[in-house]
Amino acid sequence: PEFQEALPSIHVSRAKIARATGDVVVAMQDLRTALDTYEKLVAKWPFNLKYKESLALTRIDLALLHIDQSDIQSAMALLEPARTAYQELASEFPLVDRFTEG
Repeated sequence: PEFQEALPSIHVSRAKIARATGDVVVAMQDLRTALDTYEKLVAKWPFNLKYKESLALTRIDLALLHIDQSDIQSAMALLEPARTAYQELASEFPLVDRFTEG
């Protein structure tokens, strides 16, 4: 499964470039495509730490883009599952420092 992440990762990178150049439409499209792909990967490989973390990070990236557009409701809808995912990751992988709070 390690090569499965290449495509959504490319979409995230494209989104970062689009956001930096002010192309919000392309950034949102690429992040949504990445989000959909990561959701499928997590569904197929639910115990893959990298996929679960990438899904949460993509939700955060998309939420920040919504905040930039003053769409707080959509941002919050994405941030809540990202927060939950990190709580689950902290529980599943307690020795991984980046998943623990404080």
